[in-house]
Order: sequence, then structure tokens, then C-alpha cells
Amino acid sequence: MKTTAHLLIFFVFVGTTLIAQGIEEDAIREVIEGETNAWLERDYDKWASYWGHTPYAYFSVTMNEYIEYADGWDNISAHMKQSMAQNPPVDGEMNVDRSEWHYKITDNLAWARFNQSTNNGAMLKEQRVLEKVDGQWKIINMTTVNPYSYPVEARNPEP
Repeated sequence: MKTTAHLLIFFVFVGTTLIAQGIEEDAIREVIEGETNAWLERDYDKWASYWGHTPYAYFSVTMNEYIEYADGWDNISAHMKQSMAQNPPVDGEMNVDRSEWHYKITDNLAWARFNQSTNNGAMLKEQRVLEKVDGQWKIINMTTVNPYSYPVEARNPEP
């Protein structure tokens, strides 16, 4: 009887943990998707609401054609205001597909990695670090790389 009770407690604990993990993963995906959609709409205030306004925030995009990066929220904010002003919203529908999600989630810090492709042909490797602020996930690090923008000989070999 004790063994049955212990097994029941164990399975309830495992089931509750898996459900909580799934809820956090969904919340993280919503933040990432919302931030991307706000960028595509060039809605600065909405975009900024998804970010942690911290001095340790970091943003970088690396492609063969260019690299952009900013350290700290003040620099990220200024960079994105300028970028949004210089680049009009995307014409037509932009389809963004994400796959191969990987997560590491603790109480107040999360790491997510995924592949992202768009209907304009971009195939990106993406990573986000998020911090929980007042119960809400906020992006504090965004790293985007387009390895396919480089010549084949410059890329890491595929495993």
C-alpha cells in the first residue's frame, strides 16, 4: 500500500511538473512571436513591451551582408527606433515558421533556441534568453544568425 501511495505521489508530481513546463514554454513562445510581429509592424512601443529594459540586455543579428548589435537596453532601444524609422513595415503577409525548439527554464530565467524560416527565403538560427519580471517573461538577449547567407566553404560542416 505504501508503494502505491508513493508511486501515486511521484506521478502526480511528475505530471504537474510537465504541465507547468508546457505552460512556461507556451508563454515564452508567445513573447517571441509577439516581439517578432511587433517588429514586422514597426510598432516600437509594442515591440519594447516584450523586452527587459536592463543594462545587461543584448541584441545581435549576424549575416554575411551585415552585422548589427547593441549592448544594454538604452542602446538597443535607440538602435531599434532608428531601424524602424528607416525600414517601412513589411508589405504583404510575412509568414514566419519556427521549428526545433529547445528550452532550459528555471524559476526566473529561460533560454530558448529554434530555427526560423520566412516566406522571403530567410533560414535563421535563433536564440533568446528571457527573464521573468513581475511574473512576465521579457527578452534580455536576442541572437540571430543566418548561416546560409555565407558561402558554403565558410560554414560549419553539417553534422
